[in-house]
Amino acid sequence: MALPSPLMANHQLMGASFVFNRMRQNQQRQQQTSAKLISTGVIDVRAGMISHNNGIKQDRIMVQTTDTFENHGTSLTIFDGNRQKKCHLSGFENAKEVAVTQQVLQGKSLTKRNANIKMQST
Repeated sequence: MALPSPLMANHQLMGASFVFNRMRQNQQRQQQTSAKLISTGVIDVRAGMISHNNGIKQDRIMVQTTDTFENHGTSLTIFDGNRQKKCHLSGFENAKEVAVTQQVLQGKSLTKRNANIKMQST
């Protein structure tokens, strides 16, 4: 039985490395383009940032000044500057909670200092 030549082993390694890199690039692209969907858990909303804790892990979503918002009554969608969906928040109890969340994310001041907002489980 002949042993594989170093040249053949090198080609196999290059092929495996290429496949691995393509898979990693596809996964990174998918993570960048997929919007976060938040409907349960606890959100901490601050100017320019949402921190979401669903009991398993915590995610942070940064809101830029070029991002835009669509208020849908009891849900809120955030789009980046290129109109790509960045995040969709649903499960608010009423439209006022959505409006408050949007104002805080945009850095606008509120008359109340603290507000607790719980997401309804659907």
